[in-house]
Amino acid sequence: MSSAQDPFYIVKEEIQESIDNLQATFRQWERTQSNTGEYVHLTKEIIASCESIAWQVDELNKTITVAAQDPAFYGLDEIELEKRRKWTATARNQVNTVRKATESGKENGSSVGYGLSGMRQDLMRLPNDYALQSGISNHRVANDNDDFISSESDRQQLLIRQQDEELDELSASVQRIGGVGLTIHEELSGQDRILGDLSIEMETASNRLDFVQKKVAMVMKKASAKGHSMAATHVQAARQLVQMSKGEGEEEDTEGKEKLVIRRVDRATKRKEVEKKEESEERRWLKRRRVRSTAHIYMITQPIGAHARRE
Repeated sequence: MSSAQDPFYIVKEEIQESIDNLQATFRQWERTQSNTGEYVHLTKEIIASCESIAWQVDELNKTITVAAQDPAFYGLDEIELEKRRKWTATARNQVNTVRKATESGKENGSSVGYGLSGMRQDLMRLPNDYALQSGISNHRVANDNDDFISSESDRQQLLIRQQDEELDELSASVQRIGGVGLTIHEELSGQDRILGDLSIEMETASNRLDFVQKKVAMVMKKASAKGHSMAATHVQAARQLVQMSKGEGEEEDTEGKEKLVIRRVDRATKRKEVEKKEESEERRWLKRRRVRSTAHIYMITQPIGAHARRE
């Protein structure tokens, strides 16, 4: 990342500009008489500027501490980090020097005893002050590291608690799904038992239907044989009547006797036809009954979906 794009250098330029303005104000303060209102105003302005710049330098130093945790992530190396630390330390020393001189002149009530030479002497002592400030800076870095480690530990504990809660919710969901699966298994087992019972009932009904069909066939066969027997009996009776009429020698006209016999035979034939018709209707009724029973059994054995598609 270039210097123009690096946020550190952008903030650095702003802080450096503030320091330059602070030094210009401090030089003006040195040339001002202590018994004037301008002196008091400049004193307050310098102290406020020192506090603001010191805060900005501290914040910038915190960013250096964070970047030092993972320099590769920010595209930095130890040389660049050390360079930045030195600059922040120098800037802090400059601000502290101006602030000390201002507070000292404020307490003495005059800036004559201090003067520009005193400012220069303080600036000449920057290397020694830098060593002292470096020790203080290292102590602050250690404290910042401890705070960072503590915050990271708290964050890890929070993540662990969240994961435990999620695992508990997942376990409860798995238990609910298991309960649903068990219920489905029980329902399927019950359906299997119902289908088994229905199969047994259908087999029993089929056996009964076969038995009924056999009985109906036997009844129809007996009814047919009985009808033929009754017709033969009627014909035989008619013949006997004719023979009896001939044997008695009655003086009736032969043609009248024959007509009488024919009428009797016709009546017997009509009765036979009526019996056959009744027998035929009985057969048709039994056939319809058998077809309905078969259709009813078929509908019982078919699945519900098949009836819906057929409809």
